[in-house]
Amino acid sequence: MRPWLLLLTLAAACRSATCPRGTVADCDGRCQPLVQRGDGVCDDGAKGEGAADFDCEVHDWDGGDCPTPQTDPPEESDAPCEPGRILDCDGGCALEARLGQGYCDDGTPQEWGVHNFNCRAFGWDRGDC
Repeated sequence: MRPWLLLLTLAAACRSATCPRGTVADCDGRCQPLVQRGDGVCDDGAKGEGAADFDCEVHDWDGGDCPTPQTDPPEESDAPCEPGRILDCDGGCALEARLGQGYCDDGTPQEWGVHNFNCRAFGWDRGDC
């Protein structure tokens, strides 16, 4: 590389790495007001072109204002029912032991509760219906 080109490249890199006082480079490398980081509002760049984006690990997910992918629980639980229960045809938590036990659980209330396994997903209560 020619010496003058190297100097221009280094000068451009230094210029882009420094921001004016009171600002900081966001996740996209743009200088943004430092007061926006950790101010209680998730600045994720979604407000449009040039909007502050502090939603990255370097900026600690906007100082904790944005959800962290590592620690925040998913929107819906992977296991919506307690152990021993599964989602039935109506989306309710039903006793898994009732599935295919010789009686058609079709959503009619019984002494053991209301379970509906009378649908294609459960093979019509495993053939009981």
